[in-house]
Amino acid sequence: NECKDSYLAQHLAHWGINMMVMEKTEKTVEEVNVEANEKLSLDKITEAGKDLTPLSGPGYVGLKNFGNTCYMNSVLQVLFATPEFGKAFSPNAAQMFKTSPTEPANDLLTQLAKLSEGLLTSRYADGNDEDAAVCVAPRAFKALVGKGHPEFSSARQQDAQEYLQHLLSMIQRVERSVASASPPRTAGGAPMEKLSSLFAFTTEERIEVDGMACYKRTTGTTQLLMPIPLGAAVNQAEVASYEERLAKRPKLGEGAAEGGAEEEPVVPLVPFDACLAQLTAPTSLDNFRGRQGATKTLKLASFPRYLVITLARYYTSSDWQGEKIG
Repeated sequence: NECKDSYLAQHLAHWGINMMVMEKTEKTVEEVNVEANEKLSLDKITEAGKDLTPLSGPGYVGLKNFGNTCYMNSVLQVLFATPEFGKAFSPNAAQMFKTSPTEPANDLLTQLAKLSEGLLTSRYADGNDEDAAVCVAPRAFKALVGKGHPEFSSARQQDAQEYLQHLLSMIQRVERSVASASPPRTAGGAPMEKLSSLFAFTTEERIEVDGMACYKRTTGTTQLLMPIPLGAAVNQAEVASYEERLAKRPKLGEGAAEGGAEEEPVVPLVPFDACLAQLTAPTSLDNFRGRQGATKTLKLASFPRYLVITLARYYTSSDWQGEKIG
């Protein structure tokens, strides 16, 4: 059983242990992850070496990365960059805090209001030389959204696409429960806008075979998976030349080019209209209800206010190995 010792310092001193001068040496898994993330080289992302002007103020507040949470932070920054999320929470945060349940740590609306208060108001936006002044740590939010989820409850790196889909599903469930509550929970006395519907759209598949066509509609889709046709890259010659040099690299020394300096990777440059054309182009089906020669075409039957596009960067190579573009 747990026992609280009010005289722990005196009892340890009896054995020659001065706890007041002791230092913590062991690290938790989260602390190790934070330390590893702080040592990562992020020069390309942060534009290191360039003369940048620091910005501060409402809307320019960062989110602290406490162990592989960049996927969550990027999703939250995108969501709160939309006017709808700010309008739903920022003006009504104080009222929502007053009407929050007895356990606000388990209430998604309260946690979203806290984030809005931190990111979009001047509460943490006074910029100075200390990172803590322009950064908030959404620990309670991460714990709530990841609760019971095998991946998002861990300290491992995750996929932002999957996290966005999971978070929007949670918001949708909360919106339904709020609407059915008696009395309904509102934002500043006004009904809350359905935030989950901002990204929802309907897709339609048209399958044609033997002069006949059938249609299938899928509602509630929140992300559009966009293919990347590498054959449409505008720099195919440069990519082929780079891959040829890359194949010879083990003979020259790992990571070194012929001139001795490390070479910048050359990635395919595929125009967006080529990706869109590939998405909407008819595809052949080997067998459709026992018929051969069927084709399938995809189109959007409705368009959301904000369209989230996920590029299909992972594919299966000719030798059946998983590969990533770029």
